[in-house]
Amino acid sequence: MRNNHFSRIPTRGILATSSGKVLIEDNQFKRTVMSGILISNDASSWFESGRVNDVIIRRNLFIECGGREHPELYIVPENRSVDVNQPVHEHILVEENYYQLTDSIVLHAKSTRDLMFRNNTMTKKDVVQARNILSFERWHRCWKIYIGQGVLLF
Repeated sequence: MRNNHFSRIPTRGILATSSGKVLIEDNQFKRTVMSGILISNDASSWFESGRVNDVIIRRNLFIECGGREHPELYIVPENRSVDVNQPVHEHILVEENYYQLTDSIVLHAKSTRDLMFRNNTMTKKDVVQARNILSFERWHRCWKIYIGQGVLLF
């Protein structure tokens, strides 16, 4: 998906659930109620989505998406049992994105291997809440995680 504009949607901007190559590049996500991008694997209720194996999220603009319950990027498969040797999602690259945040967390990931988050820029309007942005390392049963260079501006 390239060069799209997602604005004021009552759910998420994009639900990525393909086992093939996924490229999300040069898009604008503006004030979605839920996450700008959700990567799920619905294996317990709707059964509408599967695992991802090769995702690039690059040069997107996220403006005040989500909130405390819905991080900007939400990688949250619905698996009940988590095995570190059998992750649900693999090979996710998040780079060169710009995040203008309110009270949301940048990234939450579960049951994911080979996740790279690098060269992203984050701005926060409220300096007092700025420390919350740094809790984007909310990992649950993830491994081979790389957090590279990033810029935090106020």
